[in-house]
Amino acid sequence: MSEKVLMYARVGNIGQMAEASLDLQLQAVEEFCRQKGYEIVGTKTCVGGGEKAISFLPPLAEEAKQREATMIVTCSMDRFTRDYDSLIKFEDDMRKENIKVLSAEATTEPNEMDKVLQAIFEKFKEYEK
Repeated sequence: MSEKVLMYARVGNIGQMAEASLDLQLQAVEEFCRQKGYEIVGTKTCVGGGEKAISFLPPLAEEAKQREATMIVTCSMDRFTRDYDSLIKFEDDMRKENIKVLSAEATTEPNEMDKVLQAIFEKFKEYEK
């Protein structure tokens, strides 16, 4: 069975949108999905960083459920949020709904060691805020 993917892209501000950053993110995700043979069932884009990025997660989860997506894919995990605790909660909430959360940077689905490394990298990204 092919995965049904909701593509997600986010930029921190309007200036990045003008630089075509959203388009570049979506192109990377679309290419990743094509290579994996995943079916794209929708696209969600958002503009805003910090606390606003966290506020985008509940509507994203709802849209994934409405579209019967089995996976949400973004170009990089920090596009969901750079707040590691919020990211982990989002991933756990999605797991309970049988929806995987994945980055197009991933070459395989995450194993336990990948999750440990992700935790370390995401903590570093919090300092980039």
